[in-house]
Amino acid sequence: MIFIYTDAAVRGNPSYPGAYAFFVIKGNGLEECLKKSGACIPGKITNNYAEYFGIIEALRYAKATGLDDILVRSDSNLAIQQINGNFKVKNAALIEMHETVLKAAREFEKIEFEWVPRTNKWLTRVDEYCNRILDGVKV
Repeated sequence: MIFIYTDAAVRGNPSYPGAYAFFVIKGNGLEECLKKSGACIPGKITNNYAEYFGIIEALRYAKATGLDDILVRSDSNLAIQQINGNFKVKNAALIEMHETVLKAAREFEKIEFEWVPRTNKWLTRVDEYCNRILDGVKV
């Protein structure tokens, strides 16, 4: 199984700049990081929008590289609960993002979405990576 940890950050919610990041982790007990990726997100965005953006980019990467048995982990309780069908999507800006995630998820053989606390060791690293992107540090 492959674990994908995603995070996003927006400074001055809603305001630019915003960024997302994700790490792809091979779940073989050794927890080997296979890929680190992230970038700034253009426009004035909310943190929730940025979280969805990061999940979508992670799914695009997973599909493009042939990953098929994945567990997407995020500290965004709102996004994960909405994706799993436990919360309704009420925000108009998130409806399209939510639909994009669901459509992308149908293309995988096996995919799950799970909330993890910000203190998770991989999520902490993804958060640091994301903030380095926002700080303009070459990653």
